[in-house]
Amino acid sequence: MSTTVAISVGGSYKYQVKACGTGGCSGYRVSGTVTAAPSPSHLTGPASSTTGTFTMSWTAETGSTRYQLNQKLNSGSWAAVYNSTGLSWSSNHLANGTYYYVVYACNGSVCAPASNQVKVIVSPIPIPPDPVTAPTVATVNVGFAVRWTAVNGATSYTLQQTNTDTGRTGTKYTGSGTSATVTVSLTGFYQYAVEACNANGCSAWANAPNTTDVTGGQ
Repeated sequence: MSTTVAISVGGSYKYQVKACGTGGCSGYRVSGTVTAAPSPSHLTGPASSTTGTFTMSWTAETGSTRYQLNQKLNSGSWAAVYNSTGLSWSSNHLANGTYYYVVYACNGSVCAPASNQVKVIVSPIPIPPDPVTAPTVATVNVGFAVRWTAVNGATSYTLQQTNTDTGRTGTKYTGSGTSATVTVSLTGFYQYAVEACNANGCSAWANAPNTTDVTGGQ
């Protein structure tokens, strides 16, 4: 005889069963311990670091007795960098490279599937802003906004404008903001790109995915 049991929360369980008939029931027979894996944790961390020192955090899962954080550098192999009961781990001046992380919520030796994967780029200069957005159509002498994402470790941004008809390039904004209002006085097609900078240098240019068609209006 058997039955199927569904376990919704990780933890350790025991089961007991007794046999019953017209004359009554037997005593209980107790099973061994059944260990159920917790649900997967959710992992969070920065997209980039200019110092190699940052913190990875993950969610607590019911039934977990420990968490194992695995790290991979570039295309190398995975290795555990943390295996304990806490909900965060901090790196210490890691060398430049691209680091990947997953965390496992475990109940003893039984672990949930891996969490989501988080990629952290360690570089002394900022990574390029992503995305950069600019309108597809604008009007001569009417201001429009170009925006970009903030980059960890960046202290300033430079917005560059290129007239794709003539190839002429110029700087439209330099500062710590993540948007700029641009006014164009000549019709044509324009490409916008942004670089993120700090005291160590500047990232590669990140282009808006489209050009902006500046027209004469009505």
